[in-house]
Formats: sequence, C-alpha cells, structure tokens
Amino acid sequence: MSKRLASGHEVVPMSEEWMAEKPETRQVFNKGMVRIMPEGWLYPSTATFFLDKLQHFKFRSDDVVVVTHPKTGTTWTQEILWTMLHNPNLNNPDANETLLLRSPDISQDMMHDGKAVPDMRPELFTNKLDKLCPGRNHEDGVMLQIAEVMQGPRVMKSHYPITLFPPNFLDTTKVVYVARNPKDTVVSYYHFWRAVKMFSYQGTFENFVEEFINENLCTDIAVKVQTATTPHATVQFCHLPRMPPWLKKHNGGMQSPRDVPGSVVVGPYWPHLADAWRRRDHPYLLIVFYEDLQADIMAELHKINKFLGTNLTQKQLENVAKQAAFPSMKSRGEPLYKESFNKEVLEKSGGYIRKGVSGDWKNHLSPELNQKMDQWIQKHTAELGLTFKWGN
Repeated sequence: MSKRLASGHEVVPMSEEWMAEKPETRQVFNKGMVRIMPEGWLYPSTATFFLDKLQHFKFRSDDVVVVTHPKTGTTWTQEILWTMLHNPNLNNPDANETLLLRSPDISQDMMHDGKAVPDMRPELFTNKLDKLCPGRNHEDGVMLQIAEVMQGPRVMKSHYPITLFPPNFLDTTKVVYVARNPKDTVVSYYHFWRAVKMFSYQGTFENFVEEFINENLCTDIAVKVQTATTPHATVQFCHLPRMPPWLKKHNGGMQSPRDVPGSVVVGPYWPHLADAWRRRDHPYLLIVFYEDLQADIMAELHKINKFLGTNLTQKQLENVAKQAAFPSMKSRGEPLYKESFNKEVLEKSGGYIRKGVSGDWKNHLSPELNQKMDQWIQKHTAELGLTFKWGN
C-alpha cells in the first residue's frame, strides 16, 4: 500500500519478488523494505513511523547534526565534534562513555527489525533511556527519545538525508555533512555488512558492489502498487514534485521504484550526496571530505572551529586531533554493543573503527570492477560538478 509521509514523500513497498532476487541484501527485515520516493531511499518498512516522528522532533539552535551516508567517516566526525564542544581540554569524564550514548544516532531506531536479531535494541541504550525517562515506550524510538532529553549542545548523528528532516531544519540547526569517495565507502560498508549480526552478509564482495551501484534501468512506464481505494491500480510517477536524474525517462518510460539505483539499505549513494551538495552554500551546512580530514586534520579542524563558532585555541584543537585520532579511539574501546556484532568477523576485518585510511579500495577492487565503478563515478561527478581524492 502506497502512502505519504508527513514530509510529503511517497512510500512504496518493495515486492516480495524484488526482495527474493537478492536475499542476502534485501531479505533482512521482518516487515520488508520500502522506497522513499522520489529520491528512492531504501529503508526497512519501520522507517516510515520514525520518519514521521522526525518531522515533529524539536531541534535546537545549539544542536549539531552529523549527516552521512554510512561508512564515510561518521564516527570519526562525531568524536571530533563532541570533543570540540564538550571536551577541548580533555578533562571531561563523560568522554569515557561510549560515543553512541554521547552522540546518539537518530536514524537508528528504524533498524530494530532484523530477522537474524529479532530485537536489536541493545541494553546499553534501553538502560540509558530508562534511566533518563522512566516509563518511556521503547517502541517509540530509543535513540530519538534519548536525544530528545539530552542537555545541549547536542551532537547527533543521522544517516537520513537532509531532505527527510523538517522544512526549517537547516535554518535552525548546524549540519556537518561528511562525504567520502565511493570506492572506499563500499569497501568499508561491505566489511560492516559482514560483521553486523542482522546482516551477516555471506555474498561476495563483487556482488555487494553490484548491489551498491545497481543502475539497471527498466523500461516500465509505471509500477503497480496497492492503494486503499484501488487495490490493483497502476500508479504512474509522472506527478512526482522533483525529478532527479536517476528517475529520468528511459526508452520512453519512467523508471520504477524497484529499479532506482542502489539496492543496499540506506542508499542510494549519489542521491544522498547530491541532496547535501546542492545546499552547499547554506550558512548552516558544512561539507567535509573524509580524504581532507586524512590529509590535513588541523586545517579541517580550523574550518569546523569557525563553522561552529567554538573559538578554540590552537592547543585545544591539537587536543581534539589527539582525542579523535584512530589509535586513540580504538584504545578507548570502540562504540560497539555485543548483541549486534559478530566479534570474530569484526576482528578479522579490522574492527568497527577499521583502518581509518584512504585508498584501501586498491586492495579490493579488481581491474574490471574498478573500471565499472570509474564509469559510474564519472557519470555522477560530472552531473554534480565535484571531484574526489582517492588516497595514496
């Protein structure tokens, strides 16, 4: 059944047939998956409930939200921002608390519907909510409710793109969007999918990349979805308010939601990046590239310092760089919860905070797969007018 979110986006359930085509990446949620149109975000069906709640979430003027596609430097940036705002002198005892409690992921609640792990709400988080707000219903979103009652300035994380937030979001709240070259992103995402119990991905790296970049255009003029009034109606998507490049006419027809590029949950990659990139001149948005953080973290910290208005000294910025360095973060314990990760697989892949390098894609992509990704990347970077750095 097709419905509308409070944001105005259309929700299209993915068919059982579609999910059965690639069960290792598509049949991982009990209640199935949906596309959020017109951009085509692929989410578990539970996302619709939490996306509507997000429209009514009270953002504050001193909030900072890290918005990213998964595996692009989110955790690193969260630690940087939280330290800048709460621990620039490295004397705050709260720094010993796991990062995901200091800086909650307000997009995570939708993920608690995995088939392999029936209830993925880690006790670490539910206990925190119960302590902060006794009697709250976990079904209403553990992370959203933790974030709701946190003292400011709050540093939050989201894999939801900016377009799914309330209309005035960027006018009241500062956003740091982190981008990373898609080759390293897909390598890191592949290892993540193998380590998370809910996914326990057993497919090949090649197949995972194919799903990540999936751009097999169809020639369907329409797609059949059920509605309350016309159970077997054929709904055309010519009425969509915004028509991004991946929904353009193809061979005389419109691309259907089942074939929007990207078949790995929380994707597709390019619409996510494009959604931020087209807003790049907004004064409350700072786009940071993972590769730039790698190349010269002090230069990037100065940019963030100016953006946040934190006015930290050089010594304090050096403290931030030290606290957020990968060896330092790993030594303090990674932001993990044992209920959700396969420890053996995680250790073999390098951990949640895996390598923290650029260019690891060279150790994974075959010449053929690299060529395919190059063609895919060149097409989209030309459309967006941006370039990536590829690591040493």
